[in-house]
Amino acid sequence: MREDIKMTRPADDLDLEIECACDHCDHTENITIHEAGYIAWHNGDLIQDVFSYLTAGQRELMIRSTCSDCWDMMYPDI
Repeated sequence: MREDIKMTRPADDLDLEIECACDHCDHTENITIHEAGYIAWHNGDLIQDVFSYLTAGQRELMIRSTCSDCWDMMYPDI
């Protein structure tokens, strides 16, 4: 489990709110997810399957601590 992700309980129907920070800039984003998906992801399920309701940028921020803007600057042709 990632040590740098902070989790809280949101008031809506999703289970967890995680705070993810980009390692390359000062961008921080709170992402609300289902706890069951978080557990499934850490047990080996693909992030795009368990968090299909998130954007690709949000999933990348969770995986590699890289925001969409920094990803686009590092890999402009992808």
